[in-house]
Amino acid sequence: MFKIISTLILLMLSSVATAQELDPTKPFTKVALDKDSVQKNFKLYSVIISGQSKKAMINNQVLAIGDSLGEFKVTDILKNSVILTSSSESIELSLFANGLVK
Repeated sequence: MFKIISTLILLMLSSVATAQELDPTKPFTKVALDKDSVQKNFKLYSVIISGQSKKAMINNQVLAIGDSLGEFKVTDILKNSVILTSSSESIELSLFANGLVK
């Protein structure tokens, strides 16, 4: 009885896994990301400015100007924000939600 139940469970799990596989004949599509979705993927945790040294912690990685984060490059580190630039766009990550800092 145990063998039959185990076999049925394995068959059901394998059919679910097969149904979730991607179609290998489907062509690749480029996904367009809007600025809001990109900013949601990056989280600025802190900015450290000491003399000429500027560092920022984004997604638990310590980065300096010129470092890369995916397709983006850190182009500027300011007191409360960081500018990231890719070949097609530039975004600003802020330490604070809009309207908190005046």
